[in-house]
Amino acid sequence: MKKIRVIWYTVKQGIKNIAKNFFMVMASVLVVFAVLVVLGSLLLTSKNLQSVMKQFSDRAEVQINFDYEVTQEEAEKMMAAIGEDPRVESIVLIPKEENLNRILEYFSEERDLFEAYKDSEKLQFITLEISLNEFANGEEFVEEAKMLSGVDNV
Repeated sequence: MKKIRVIWYTVKQGIKNIAKNFFMVMASVLVVFAVLVVLGSLLLTSKNLQSVMKQFSDRAEVQINFDYEVTQEEAEKMMAAIGEDPRVESIVLIPKEENLNRILEYFSEERDLFEAYKDSEKLQFITLEISLNEFANGEEFVEEAKMLSGVDNV
């Protein structure tokens, strides 16, 4: 019987103190809620960034733009040489005309600025889009690709 009275007294005192210190209780609850929201959003952001990084690490791609003087035949020879590299998974050659169309499509709002240069050879260059087997080989491959003759940028 005494134990029941002690439990009942403790519950009664707890309710009285909550009523007396209502603002402190609410402040504590709000602080805990705010901390949980912040930690939850940080956790979600971290998971999202990890997911994005995993997607990018799976797609190791390099784009080589040749000088405008490089011909289709020279580019095909370089494509064959690069294709023998064991780090390369696949190569796509993009001819000058298609590259120009991509540039015009990308700058669709400023297309009139490029119309005057449409016949200019400096806007017409060949591109190789290369997919690598592993993302870790990318930096080394890029440095080697920059050394090729006729390469404008990688």
